[in-house]
Amino acid sequence: MQLELGGVRVRIGVPFAATVTLMLLLDESGVCALGLLCAALHEAGHLLCLLALGEKPRSLTFSYYGVRLERSPCAAWQGVRELAVYASGPAVNLLAALGFRLLSLRLPGARLAADVSVLLGLFNLLPCRPLDGGNLLHCLASQRLPPAACDRLSRCVSALTLLPMAACGVWLLAHDGSPTLALAAVYLAAGALPQKNGADERKL
Repeated sequence: MQLELGGVRVRIGVPFAATVTLMLLLDESGVCALGLLCAALHEAGHLLCLLALGEKPRSLTFSYYGVRLERSPCAAWQGVRELAVYASGPAVNLLAALGFRLLSLRLPGARLAADVSVLLGLFNLLPCRPLDGGNLLHCLASQRLPPAACDRLSRCVSALTLLPMAACGVWLLAHDGSPTLALAAVYLAAGALPQKNGADERKL
């Protein structure tokens, strides 16, 4: 599905839409709905920061791995500006968690939303691309290292993060029957494979 909003092409893939719909239909606890709300706040943080810096994306594609942005070739994605855009998503999650926690003083159910928001923010800070933490590491390294060295560093740090995560996930699956951590490791490993984005395309 494709539509245009304010001159920006928005693409929503069928797998993405089907997955979200299925999650909402099967979720009886409300956790999935809260996760989607926190994910929406996360992506909104990225986009608002982008717009505040004077950038306007040409297209936004919604996929399993967040929002993929196609920017204008003349846009400046350098130094502090780029770091701010990548950091804004987790920052919004942590701020939202604080707001939900304060709200939970009157509405106890908001505490779960705070926990989900914190977990999502911290998860996105893991130093694995295409997560924000991995992109932040790559941006920082690019200030000192050539592009090829930055890519090698990103791959090494991602592997060092994913291997123990996968091992713990397999152990939990075998002993407790909990697949969450193992699925998270598979998700990140799959997302790290297609790192062939051009200079004019970034993942938020």
